[in-house]
Amino acid sequence: MNDIQTHTDLQSFWMAIERSLEEPALLVRSLEETYFVHASDSLRHYIEFTRLTAERLAAVYWSRHEYYDALREREKQLHEAARALPSLHSALMVDLPHAVPADLAVVIGDFSYLGTVAPRTILLGLEFFPSSTWRHLIPVRLPCLSTEDLGSVLAHELIHVQQLERFPEANVAALDLLQLALLEGAAEYVGERLSQRRSTLHPHAFGQAHAAEIWTAFNGDLEQGTAHGWFYNDATRSGWPRDVGYYVGYELCRAYHADHVHDPQVVEANIYGFLTPEPFKAYLAFQS
Repeated sequence: MNDIQTHTDLQSFWMAIERSLEEPALLVRSLEETYFVHASDSLRHYIEFTRLTAERLAAVYWSRHEYYDALREREKQLHEAARALPSLHSALMVDLPHAVPADLAVVIGDFSYLGTVAPRTILLGLEFFPSSTWRHLIPVRLPCLSTEDLGSVLAHELIHVQQLERFPEANVAALDLLQLALLEGAAEYVGERLSQRRSTLHPHAFGQAHAAEIWTAFNGDLEQGTAHGWFYNDATRSGWPRDVGYYVGYELCRAYHADHVHDPQVVEANIYGFLTPEPFKAYLAFQS
């Protein structure tokens, strides 16, 4: 495996742009007839996961068409940077011998999600990797990444591939706040061990400066049974960056690992801990 699946879907997108003749109404139809109807399995998964529609994608394209057009020059660079994926998989197998490899599928969306996973496949939105010339046009509060950031993103998503492989029936929407923290925290923590970088920086920097406030809020929302505002571009508290839940999950996994450092299965316990969260509850009062 470890193939990079990009050309068919991206070519379909650019074909739709060219066929639209710079008419917004025609672009919707062109996207439907090319990008959506002829989508690869990976793109179909992405469309379903993000609930992407041709109307939504066309509207975002026209609002930032110069930005999107400049993404063509990033394709080759992204392909080259993604060749780190096999070495990340090899590094993971040191702690997780049964780790499965993953292909990479690059798609174009409307800034809904930077990345997600399908079975043995990592899906990345090319729109989150603009050239430096166009970075100022990325929507506020969303990550803007360079190809140098790709290794940490791939490592993070590779952990999610393992979680999906072992528990394909897991429904993220049905997970509670603690489970979501462990799901994403494991990808952050173990992913950092693989790539030497975290895939999200702002939540961690904020967390280190506001640990007591964050842990109090997290425990309060845990008691109330709400996960809103902690993950997936949410930031409902004034002055907080988005996705502070990633910091919480990372610290839970880090604390658990520190207490079980001599256990040869500690990394595996972290990766799959989101379905058996009880052992991690002892660390809910943990302060960074």
